[in-house]
Amino acid sequence: MAKKLHPVIESALRIAIPKIRNNPSLLEGMGFRKEEIEQIRQTGEIELRAIKNAADNHIFDDNPERFGLSPDEGHALRSYFQNQIREEGELDRLRVMYPYLV
Repeated sequence: MAKKLHPVIESALRIAIPKIRNNPSLLEGMGFRKEEIEQIRQTGEIELRAIKNAADNHIFDDNPERFGLSPDEGHALRSYFQNQIREEGELDRLRVMYPYLV
């Protein structure tokens, strides 16, 4: 079972993920393929792989204000996707929290 999320990470996820879903244009110019952005617009589904890749490319910590995050939340979110996402149960936890992550 996955350990409890750090409050800063949990807060950042609750802010950034729904914000991306509601406004996929936030991802334009951030290394996302047009098809990925269009998928979010059409279906509301966000590819978890794309979010992880984006975090690896520092979109959350280089542009925290774009996603409604503080600098600390942006850094925490990048670190989470780079390091903790591989831990057992993390992908399942995210899919339970956000069923539109595919």
